[in-house]
Amino acid sequence: VLHLGLSNVKIDQIKAALTVTRIETVQNRANPAEQRDFKNGLVSFCADNGITCIHHSPVGGIFNHGETVKHPLFRELAERYEASPYRVILAWHLTKGPNIIPIPGGSKISSVTDSPRAVDLVLSAEDIERIDRFDSKH
Repeated sequence: VLHLGLSNVKIDQIKAALTVTRIETVQNRANPAEQRDFKNGLVSFCADNGITCIHHSPVGGIFNHGETVKHPLFRELAERYEASPYRVILAWHLTKGPNIIPIPGGSKISSVTDSPRAVDLVLSAEDIERIDRFDSKH
């Protein structure tokens, strides 16, 4: 095994694994309604240790993405940036650090063609902060 990644872990589990081997990636669930890894220091810890964070369910996952993208905040931002709410949310992930890779679903052709365009979407600092304040209680 040349590279090892962990999935659905906490910082203490990453620290324990690092005593045994190098960790290349951590794949955890993260999206605007579930920001715990941003707030609890896991993303920063990974950045400090050269670990890439791969965020699954970056828009909310199969059961929550529809609710998230219909929220007035994301509808407003989508209109402002002339982009889909999905693209806005993926662009937000990309602002969180160079070690972040969101992996969106691709069950629709429109998603597969829209999602990569998030790399070209530049959100204002104010809009990034608005998404940062979004939480599961929205």
